[in-house]
Amino acid sequence: MFNWKPILSAVAALGMFASNASADVSFEGEKITLIVPFGEGGSTSILSRFFAPFIAENLPGKPTVVVRNKPGGGSIRAANDFHVNAKPDGKTIIAISVSTFNNAIFNPEKAKYDISTWTPIMLSTLGSVMYTAPAQTGVKGKNIKDDIMALRNAKTIMGAKDATSAELRLVLVMDLLGVKPQVVFGLSSGKWKKAVIRGEFNLGYGNGTTWAGSLEQWETKGNILKFMSFGVTKNGKVIRDQMFPELPTWVEAYEAIHGKAPSGKQFEITRRLNTMGVNSSKAMMLPPNTPKEIQDAWVAVFKKAYADPDFVKEIHKKVGPYDPIFGDAAMKQIIDTKLSKEDVKWIRAFNKEKYGS
Repeated sequence: MFNWKPILSAVAALGMFASNASADVSFEGEKITLIVPFGEGGSTSILSRFFAPFIAENLPGKPTVVVRNKPGGGSIRAANDFHVNAKPDGKTIIAISVSTFNNAIFNPEKAKYDISTWTPIMLSTLGSVMYTAPAQTGVKGKNIKDDIMALRNAKTIMGAKDATSAELRLVLVMDLLGVKPQVVFGLSSGKWKKAVIRGEFNLGYGNGTTWAGSLEQWETKGNILKFMSFGVTKNGKVIRDQMFPELPTWVEAYEAIHGKAPSGKQFEITRRLNTMGVNSSKAMMLPPNTPKEIQDAWVAVFKKAYADPDFVKEIHKKVGPYDPIFGDAAMKQIIDTKLSKEDVKWIRAFNKEKYGS
């Protein structure tokens, strides 16, 4: 689990970002390694390879940039190695996803890293949509109340890696809405997504990159139908996703079903996990104890990227029209997604009651 106490002092020490990085920082003739703790083809890998040429061109000294995929344990293998062995010289960064955050919270016996000690560069939002096999569930995507009632009456089935993996968000949302899916554990996201497309399962979710890249075509063919989004957290409230503005959020669905806004322990935990999974979906981090001037040089590169209209046009095609946050602001958002020991205890009790695990 994250050690949150050192963060506040660390954030304060970061100070305001200086627009011009230190002239003393140069990576001329060096090789930069961008670690992706997942296999090739996933959204984190796709985004990292998209960023790599821009980093090479704009980081001081124009170094060579190599993207290295290092999968294993849902990002644990690479994150552990990065935490212990990456030097704070700016030549190694890691691109992390919600799985990296999840493992730090729910799998502390294996996840030996502490994200709160890493040096943040950028935190990026990536929205997610929920979809179903409409032929099996009767969901039509026209009225969210009708769709949730259809799911309640259908025999829903979904896949997940385990009881505390990223799929937990979908389980908690469905439970709040009165939908009780059967969950088949032990499956990677790629495997259960294919099972939904084949009609073996009938409930799933995907982020915006995955939807545009591989899932949308199956909606066109009628195999699946997106009907609701996880939304985006803004000022503590879940609002509609800018990439999928036509889709109601799970909070809207709850209000349509119950006639009031959701509240209580399960809602608060779900909202925080949702903020972690959506608003903190992708992050670029430097190792612990990276000097401020090196952090500034890296932040300047990503700020420059998002100030380039052509770059923004292309990145929006991949992840949606979201604005990233940088440096100390990124760390503050990470703090806002934290779960207490009591929250984790509640989740474990929920899983034990529902699934015996």
